[in-house]
Amino acid sequence: MISFELVDVKDKRRLWGGQYQRKLADVVAVQGEIAQEISDRLRLRLTGEEKERLAKHYTDDPEAYRLYLLGRFYRTNRLDHPKARDYLEQAIQRDPNFAPAYAQLAYVYNNLSFRASETEARQKAEWSARKALELDDTLGDAHTVWGLLNRDARELERGLELDPNSPDARQYYAKILWQRGRLDEASLHMRRAQELDPLSPAMYVDLGKILNSARRFDEAMQQYRQALELDPDYSPAHRHLGHCYAAQGRYEEAIAEADRFKSSEVVAHVLDLRGYVYGRWGKRAEALKALDELKELSKRSDVIPQAFALIYTGLGDRDNAFKFLQQEQAPMIFPLRVDPVWDSLRSDPRFDELIRQRESRMELGS
Repeated sequence: MISFELVDVKDKRRLWGGQYQRKLADVVAVQGEIAQEISDRLRLRLTGEEKERLAKHYTDDPEAYRLYLLGRFYRTNRLDHPKARDYLEQAIQRDPNFAPAYAQLAYVYNNLSFRASETEARQKAEWSARKALELDDTLGDAHTVWGLLNRDARELERGLELDPNSPDARQYYAKILWQRGRLDEASLHMRRAQELDPLSPAMYVDLGKILNSARRFDEAMQQYRQALELDPDYSPAHRHLGHCYAAQGRYEEAIAEADRFKSSEVVAHVLDLRGYVYGRWGKRAEALKALDELKELSKRSDVIPQAFALIYTGLGDRDNAFKFLQQEQAPMIFPLRVDPVWDSLRSDPRFDELIRQRESRMELGS
C-alpha cells in the first residue's frame, strides 16, 4: 500500500491525502496514476508536452525498476560505486531500453574514472551516456551526465531545463556554479536538490561545502552533522567537517574527524587530511609522516594528485602543491576558486593561471 498526502508548507495544513493498494508488479504504473491525480486535484493547467512527460515511464519491468533504484541508492547514499554499477547493469540486462538506467550508469562510471582504470571507465561512461541520449533525447539526466563528461555547461543547463525535478541535475549544476564562485546561486540549487532527495547524505555534504566556501562555517557544520544523522559512517561528512574545523584553527577536532573514517577505500583521504592539518598546525614531522604514507599507498593503488597537493599546501610548499594541482584530471570536483583550503596559494600568480586553464572549457550562462 502507498499512502501520500499534500501539505501546505506555509502552515503545515493537510490539503488532501490518499492511498493506493497495488501489487509490487504495478509499482511502475501507479506512479503515473498518483502524479495525474495530484495534478487534477491541484487543477494544474498543463501543456500537452507536460502531460506527456507526467504520464511517461521508462520501463514496464518492476524488477528492472527496483534494480535501478538500488543502483542510484548505492551511488548517491553509500558511495559504493561497484555495487551501484552491478545493480544498474542488471537493470539494463532486464530492459535494454531503460534510458534512466544508462544515465545513472554513466554517472557511476564517471566517478569510477577518477579512482580506477581511468580510460576504460571513461569510455564506458561515454557509451552509457550516449546510449541514454539515443533512447531519449528529452531525458534530463542524460544531458547532465554528458555535460559532466565533456565539461559542457550548455548540456548541464539543458539537463536542468528538461528536468528541473532531477536531484542529480540540480546537484551537478550547483557544483559548477560553486566552482565558478557563484555561491548564492549554487546554494539555492543545492537546497532544491536536497528537497528533492532529502534522505541522501550527499546533498547535505554538498550544501555544506558551498557554505564552507562562503566562510559560513557554523551553517556548513550543521549540514555535515545532518548527513551524519542519516549515515554515521558517511566518510565525506567526516572529511569535510575536518576541513571546516581546520579552517577555523580547531586542529585537534579536525584530526579527530580524520580518525573517524579509516576504511580502506578512503585511506588516501585520511592521510591527506591529516597531513594538511598537521602542516597548518606546525607539526611538520607528523605532516611528513602522512605524506610518506601517502607515497607508499600510491605504489599499490591509485591516489589522485590533489591529495598530494593538499599536504604540500598545508606544509607551505607551494612549488610541489602547484606541481600536483596541474596534474589533476578532475578539475570539476575541486573548486580552487573558492575552497578555503587553497587560501594560502591565492597570492601566487600560478594560481590565477591554473584557474583560467581549468575554467576555459566550462562557461556558464549569465
